[in-house]
Amino acid sequence: MRRHTVSRLRCGLAGACLGVLLGLDPGTASAQARPGMGPPPAPDAGPSDRWHLQPASQANLWFHTMAVIAADQPGPLGLYSADYARYIRDVKMQAGVYPTALDSLASDLRKDIGDAKGNLEVLHFIPLYFPNADAEQMLRALRAVARGRTSDAALSTPEVRFGAFVVAQAMEAGGDRRLLQRLVDVAEREWDVFYRQYWSDHLTELQGRIGEMQSMWDSFVAPQLGSFLERRRLSAGLVMPSRALGPEGRIIDIEQFQRGDQVVAVQEPLASNSPDATVYAFLKELCFLIIDDQALAGEALSDDALQDLRRTAAVRCGAMLLEFYAPTLSARYRRVFLDAVGAEESSTVAAFERVYYLDPAIVEKLRDQIRGQ
Repeated sequence: MRRHTVSRLRCGLAGACLGVLLGLDPGTASAQARPGMGPPPAPDAGPSDRWHLQPASQANLWFHTMAVIAADQPGPLGLYSADYARYIRDVKMQAGVYPTALDSLASDLRKDIGDAKGNLEVLHFIPLYFPNADAEQMLRALRAVARGRTSDAALSTPEVRFGAFVVAQAMEAGGDRRLLQRLVDVAEREWDVFYRQYWSDHLTELQGRIGEMQSMWDSFVAPQLGSFLERRRLSAGLVMPSRALGPEGRIIDIEQFQRGDQVVAVQEPLASNSPDATVYAFLKELCFLIIDDQALAGEALSDDALQDLRRTAAVRCGAMLLEFYAPTLSARYRRVFLDAVGAEESSTVAAFERVYYLDPAIVEKLRDQIRGQ
């Protein structure tokens, strides 16, 4: 993991976390920056007065592509929905378009991603760096990045400049860019032959479900956690739900971002119309911005051990926040995360803490971090 001078990423990733996002030292040429220039300004992610949930075609298309490829990583909470590929195959068969090129190439692309030597965790975060772009704008920008076209007009608009810069720095090696090119090709074909129509057909339904999620957050969760979130500068930002995602979501927090500019992507479970799982998955993602990894560990750990610790700590952090500020919601939170790992235990505190075990000394450190001590 390298040190960089421009920006930082924190993530809730079931596997190796990016930890430090790629930046440029002044005077260094890059795919997106002329010599002597820093990165473009981070985009305004949306309304700054609250957390705003919204349907996002770029996020849903990209995560759909990665879920069909099954580009998951180890961890108790999956990056992508275990049921999504089967669900979307049935939809395609009913529409008479199965298999698409994505379905036919999924196995090869999965192997290519697994064999890649670069630090390609950024593939799981790409849409979060394009919060204001639609699917077609993002794909055009990614294609230009993959081809090294630094002066391409597709990279000049405010909707894509920042995301293009981030991806170009993360995938600067030739082999990485060729892999990106293949992913963009297959995602673009998928958009043309299937997903554009699917997105249009389901958008009204999706907006209705997101409205229920927004209402739950605004009416039940945010008012009770409001003072804590305000104190931690976590009271506003953008949330993009996706059916393709698993219980392990995505969150970015970049130093250049201002209050209200955090971006999150979380699951929208296929098996339930309830907003609970999405809202609680979002709360858990916020915990990745609260916990201090090194202070929590207290000693040197391997990268894998630290990631295991922080994933468990984030789940426990969400439960603690509700116990402190909204105790009537905590049992349902525990049930959601017990179900996420197939645990059949009751949703008691004891059962939850057995499944998501932390050493008692670490629990106390986590409590202190949440309380700001």
